[in-house]
Amino acid sequence: MFYTSVSPVPRIITDQTPQHVVDEQQVKLFGSPKERLDFYRREIHYETTNLSNRTNAYLSAQSFW
Repeated sequence: MFYTSVSPVPRIITDQTPQHVVDEQQVKLFGSPKERLDFYRREIHYETTNLSNRTNAYLSAQSFW
């Protein structure tokens, strides 16, 4: 199946990217520093929970060997 429309890829941020471009992208993504902080907190919580669940499943499986 082929897609007829492709969304544009966001600009990759490198050391050569001007700071005003980076700032504009951050404002578009998050709106405020509080929203950015909340987003990353949720991501860290999600990943930590995921890792914990996988570790628990692995250790539980080991107890049956």
